Amino acid sequence: MELFRSTFLTLKKNNDQLRAQMKNVNINQTLLE
Repeated sequence: MELFRSTFLTLKKNNDQLRAQMKNVNINQTLLE
């Protein structure tokens, strides 16, 4: 069960980072327009 929990936390962390990057990309696109 511990392995599952750590895997879930890792995926969640990666997902949060990905979302933050997407937000930055959206901001950059808005600035360029």
